Amino acid sequence: MVLYSYLSDLITLKVLNIAIIILGIILFLGFIRINSRESRKVRVIGDKETGASRSNQWEKRLDEISEAYGLESLTITTRDGFVVLSSSPTAEFDAANFSSLYVSMAENDETATGKGITALATDNGVAWVAPLDGLGEADALCVMRSETGVKKKTALKVKDETEKIMEHLFTAS
Repeated sequence: MVLYSYLSDLITLKVLNIAIIILGIILFLGFIRINSRESRKVRVIGDKETGASRSNQWEKRLDEISEAYGLESLTITTRDGFVVLSSSPTAEFDAANFSSLYVSMAENDETATGKGITALATDNGVAWVAPLDGLGEADALCVMRSETGVKKKTALKVKDETEKIMEHLFTAS
């Protein structure tokens, strides 16, 4: 009887230890996820010749759009891969990689969704790329990244919002 009591206590302690370890892992992963969201701040690429950066209003506006539509990041880039504005920690990669993919494949691809919005996949994830109108030959692209995906309707709204930002950036100068 004493042996049975000892074994049941031992099993109960092992189960409790395993439960505590699992709970600790879950909490740790939750904190990592929360901290990674907080570290995604809008980063505006400045003018390298003068060292000046864009106004804080553009940073705030891009951050508002990213949060409003549940985007992981939002990058405005030229078709040749230069970053104009970004909320991505990997802005240069997103701009270069997704713009070249868009230019080489997606513009003529029949799988592109309405108004040229195209989902592109790489080893580092998926992005939805939309052309921004109104800049002549130097048309910009809007690269939207989201862990949960972007619906066509949402992508069109984000595209419209980023076109407004671009209009203000180029008419305010």
